[in-house]
Amino acid sequence: MYLLSKDYNKFFTKVLNYYKRKHQIENLYQACENIFPGKWSVLDNPVNINDVGYSSISNFVEDSRLKTSTLIHFPEVIIKGNGIKHLITDLYVKMEIILKSNFLYISLQGIRSSRTIEELQAGYVHSHLTPTRSNNFNHFCLGDGPLNNLNYLSNKINDIQDWEYYLYLIDSFIQWESKSGVPFVFMESIGNSNVEERCPNYVPKNILRDNIFKDIKYKIKNNKIEVIPTEALEKDIFNVIKENSYRAYLCTKTNDGKYVRKNTIDSTMDYLHLENEVLFHFNNEPVKFKISNKQNIQDNEYNVPNPAITKGICKILSKNLTKAQIERGIAKQKDKSSSTQESCESSSMVV
Repeated sequence: MYLLSKDYNKFFTKVLNYYKRKHQIENLYQACENIFPGKWSVLDNPVNINDVGYSSISNFVEDSRLKTSTLIHFPEVIIKGNGIKHLITDLYVKMEIILKSNFLYISLQGIRSSRTIEELQAGYVHSHLTPTRSNNFNHFCLGDGPLNNLNYLSNKINDIQDWEYYLYLIDSFIQWESKSGVPFVFMESIGNSNVEERCPNYVPKNILRDNIFKDIKYKIKNNKIEVIPTEALEKDIFNVIKENSYRAYLCTKTNDGKYVRKNTIDSTMDYLHLENEVLFHFNNEPVKFKISNKQNIQDNEYNVPNPAITKGICKILSKNLTKAQIERGIAKQKDKSSSTQESCESSSMVV
């Protein structure tokens, strides 16, 4: 009774704030169900007055806060930015919320329960999440957008409509890679760029000297012949390289059209220990990590030349064809001049 009388006003103010904040969280849950039906879960339940930690009035008066974490599951997200698209799978966004007195703090974090080998190699989870090859929650970099601005005004988020607007902002935010916001990892760093960087930067002379590439398609650009790297030419180059045992110039083209290096295929083993790791529970079910393209990578052998060697050969072929075309033009011009001169000499003799 002494503690109650001593902190009477303070205590009841805390209780009122507690129920006000609890109502806010209930509004959040309803908003989640409205916007993402069946795709959200409570990770941590709000602290209750009757919990063991608040067995005494004095403890509650000192710390009458509510803390809860809500998870939203995005099975597929197509991230866009600067003309590039990238599909990611199984993104979970955690809203960690702390409510105390008139203060409301929201922290947004993310994790993926499935990634490709290429994404693991690049440490890519999301363009605006800290790169990592392990599985843990990391904070989103929100930049200066409306989502971050609203976080500073989070004490204004009260009713269901306020929370729905906030959830719509999250849904929009995760679909964009903002270069002005300086992404942690750019989408373009995943997969293809690494393939070409690892390819030797010269073309063995005998590849072009000892082989004739047929059915070459080309276009004329700036009065020069430019060879087009078609699938047929890619196949011819692959067969030549394979026969000459230049394995450093080979790679694998997966079913989704991505080029994969040999050490990417081998590195599947480096990440197998992550498979089936329990990350958290979602609606009382364990969420386990998986490598989404593990089977595709393991089943693939070399089947194409590295894009870098294909580009190199096309460049040399373009140069050689342009040179040959110029030489033929010069030869024709000489033949024409010679014929004209002979014609003039014949005319003079007749006269």
